[in-house]
Amino acid sequence: MASALWQGNWRTRARIISGLVLFTYVLLHYLNIGLGLFSLELMERASDWRRVVSRSMVGTVLLYGALLTHLGLALYRLARRRTLRMPMTEMLQIALGLTIPFFLMAHFVHTRVAASAYDVNDRMGYTLA
Repeated sequence: MASALWQGNWRTRARIISGLVLFTYVLLHYLNIGLGLFSLELMERASDWRRVVSRSMVGTVLLYGALLTHLGLALYRLARRRTLRMPMTEMLQIALGLTIPFFLMAHFVHTRVAASAYDVNDRMGYTLA
């Protein structure tokens, strides 16, 4: 018997999988930052391992593919609605989901883009300082 998580059409499954990929990345990123509470050296070592995965070609394609898939399917689902009447919790979920990319843009530009385009030091210790 299939799990209730995997019921639905391919768009629903793709949105769940892409959301899980994004959640995993964010969780590991926050855990990496949290290691700085114990030791800056430990945080830097974990950051090196995280960077091996997230800065590789496969990791980059997987992460950005998940981001674009999740965003595109969420916008598609919103556009297909017949009415904008919805429960407050669903409205809050949509509003937060649409604002998160704008909140993350400065962080993304100051870390990934600056490191790739201008060879800026984006190590954890430097970024936190």
